[in-house]
Amino acid sequence: MSGRAASILLATVLLVALASGCPRSPQEPESLPAFYNQPLPAVPLSEAETTVGQMVEKWASKSGRATPELDPGLILVCRAVANRMARGKPGAIDDFSNATLQKEMLRYGISDSAVRTQMASSFKLTDIETRLGAGVMEELADGRYTHFGVGEVRRLWPPLHYVTLVFSRRPVRLDPFPKTADVFDAIALSGTLLVGLTNPIVYISDPSGKVREPNVRVQPDGSFRANVFFNEGAGVYRVEVGGDSPLGPEVAALMPVNVGGVADDEEATPNPVEDTEARAKILVIRQINRERRAAGLPPLAIFAPLARVAQSHAEEMRELKYAAHASPKTGMAADRATAAGIHWRRIGENVAVNQSAMTAHASLMESPGHRANVLDGEVTYVGVGVAFADDGHGHRVVYLVENFVALQ
Repeated sequence: MSGRAASILLATVLLVALASGCPRSPQEPESLPAFYNQPLPAVPLSEAETTVGQMVEKWASKSGRATPELDPGLILVCRAVANRMARGKPGAIDDFSNATLQKEMLRYGISDSAVRTQMASSFKLTDIETRLGAGVMEELADGRYTHFGVGEVRRLWPPLHYVTLVFSRRPVRLDPFPKTADVFDAIALSGTLLVGLTNPIVYISDPSGKVREPNVRVQPDGSFRANVFFNEGAGVYRVEVGGDSPLGPEVAALMPVNVGGVADDEEATPNPVEDTEARAKILVIRQINRERRAAGLPPLAIFAPLARVAQSHAEEMRELKYAAHASPKTGMAADRATAAGIHWRRIGENVAVNQSAMTAHASLMESPGHRANVLDGEVTYVGVGVAFADDGHGHRVVYLVENFVALQ
């Protein structure tokens, strides 16, 4: 082999090696928003992202629904997640967690609480339609989602397209709210509930985990305003906005606020193995009681009739593919408990769907309203329901129900 030929071969090998770790991705913005719900400028789509966006329009049409609104912030989130997947090891999509998505959403100032992600990788972009079409049409069929984002990153070697779609429900229009504040700041939280949500409510958890409910002033035009006080020392406060929907109480937005220069840098710990639904329930109950002890509260005892109520609701949510307090068959948690012969004087319920029971519970603890149920000093019994399912792509989905009661 001549020296020139050897040099060409070596350069080719080096280029292939470099390309294997350098996905081609659209440029990220120069700065991140300092506020949640901050209006972002339009984000031009790449040619590949435009193609996938057109697929979404077609899937929505086939589902008999209007296409959700394309959102600049969600586009940036999708690109960031797709880039993570492209730079990861083989099988990175299988290892994806909702925590990754939530981290990116917070970076871009998106406070939406109800989101759903669809991801795929393929050598041909046209194959994405086959891989994601059925799942997306199922998500769009009930008309729940109002906004979406699309991101595509191409890995040069192997030449794979990594595509991320995020669908979001945004039933509240919130004015910009800061990601950071100083101790003793008082900041107005304002917005308007949109169609499908009434009776706005705000919860705030301080760094110790204590939950407060400030007064919310509602105007005749549906707008509302509440004052948020950061007067319990430095740390991470969590602000939640919710309301009443046809399916029961709904969390519309979640906004962690770093107060006094203290960041929320706690690393997620590996979740224990949840090989059976029974094992998952035990792990969740143990975690609930750990959190209660840490808050100076007595642990909760398992109440078998309440556990059966929770399990039945979890299985129904799996069967009907929804996650809400209001059941089309059994009503609300109070109705289910009463029908089971439980004589209660106080009852609370948390519901969630996630990739595992423990991550579902962790997401509930991020919500001040749900945290308040777990740390309710008046309840004495707990019942937990867990139902495993498949998302259609070979990944586990877990429906979790937590019921809390004080008996008469």
